[in-house]
Amino acid sequence: MCVSLVEKNIYTHIHLMAAFLHSTKCKMIYFKNLFFRELRISVEYGRSFYQHM
Repeated sequence: MCVSLVEKNIYTHIHLMAAFLHSTKCKMIYFKNLFFRELRISVEYGRSFYQHM
């Protein structure tokens, strides 16, 4: 019983970690896309601002 309980806890832990890593990966991809979009907008804005100077 004790062994099966430990195995169950390990399995639950691995499952939770996998779910966490998956959600983190999705979040990282989302934030990366958001960051690059912001960066591109900033570059375009800076270029147009520089041309007006």
